[in-house]
Amino acid sequence: MNFSAMGIIGFLLAFTSSVNGFSSSLQCITSDMRRCVALNSLAENSVTGRRNAVQFAASSVFGLLQMHPVEAMVAGATGASAVFADNFQQKISPVNKPGVIWHSAQKRALPAVPATLQKLIHHEWFGNSAASSSIDYSTTGIVCISERHDDFEHHLVQLKCIQSLRSALGKKGSTTGTKHLLTVGMECFHRRHQEFLDKYIEVQSYGLRDLKRDTNWDKVWGYDFLHYAPLLTYAKSKNVRIYGLHPSDEMVHSVLSRGLDAVPTSLIKGVESHQPTHYAQYKRIMGLTADAQSNPHYMGIFNRAYLVQCFREEYMAESVSLQVKRYKSHKQGHWTAVLAGENHILGRGGIPSRALRKSAKFLTQGDSVNRGLYTIIPRTIAFPVIANDAPGSSSADYVWFVENDNLQNDKVNASPFGDTPKLAT
Repeated sequence: MNFSAMGIIGFLLAFTSSVNGFSSSLQCITSDMRRCVALNSLAENSVTGRRNAVQFAASSVFGLLQMHPVEAMVAGATGASAVFADNFQQKISPVNKPGVIWHSAQKRALPAVPATLQKLIHHEWFGNSAASSSIDYSTTGIVCISERHDDFEHHLVQLKCIQSLRSALGKKGSTTGTKHLLTVGMECFHRRHQEFLDKYIEVQSYGLRDLKRDTNWDKVWGYDFLHYAPLLTYAKSKNVRIYGLHPSDEMVHSVLSRGLDAVPTSLIKGVESHQPTHYAQYKRIMGLTADAQSNPHYMGIFNRAYLVQCFREEYMAESVSLQVKRYKSHKQGHWTAVLAGENHILGRGGIPSRALRKSAKFLTQGDSVNRGLYTIIPRTIAFPVIANDAPGSSSADYVWFVENDNLQNDKVNASPFGDTPKLAT
């Protein structure tokens, strides 16, 4: 995200290649033959898993389309998005290399395959009994899925979760009167962008290129648009509503300059900025040293940055709440997926707890059963890896381990479809 006014506290814009909020104790094995056996015995044994990367041949996708990669991804012509969605799904569908999902409550690793996702969604999110194969459509809930903005594998994890959730909801997304059974909120878009997001989903001739232009993507967000294009393409093809989470740069600048007093109550109510655990996590994430914490001037800057972070998360949580309120009386319930940076979701003190607080009264209205909120953290690691402690449930409900051989931690990474984009300055 580009906030040119932030100046000396540009560290707000940084993401870390690792987060000290938790560590993994996956003791991974290298034999594919042993992988499933090891995964199935994890309830009784120490954590063992094998990560195999999803193989994705971008050149094949674009060969099928007979278009230049960028043109294929942002084509605005009628039908282009649907064509791309079909071809893309064929290429990224995991064959035998899906990754590993760590279930933090059960302290168990699971193969990240569609069957696992369906079981988690049916039994844990929807609350169906293990013996039941039926789906309770009258449920309502929130699932938060994090991302490193420039890690393409994380965006694939988000896409797979949304595909599985929509499938579990009975593929109602394209049915008249129930098209908003599933909605998706994205940090990369502002709430004020909603007219363009709705137009993108509803008007077939309005494509990715139009959306990128009208939301001023390169200036407002700046990360490679092609990281997000597969998910957006899928949403359009299945008529899944996308909504913007983030406040405008002008709002963020006001809080940076004048603090929370710059936020009128009519805009947002009660920004929570006194969560000790959340504050401690933010200090760890930002790598605040003991020397820095003993410097009053630096801490003054840091604390203002923390207020900006709290404002952003409270605003995004309110965006989620507004969506829940919008569909609180939906006859078949409503689930919303929230896609945002890892620092906003890890530990639940950012968007998740705020969204649950703001949405509670709407989640419990109507005939739908409130199933609460779930968090998924994609983590890119190199296998095998051995650490002392497995991720606990205080970090997230699920940690989805992936591998990305092309990820470079010392730069902003482009998508697999082209060169590194020129980011706004």
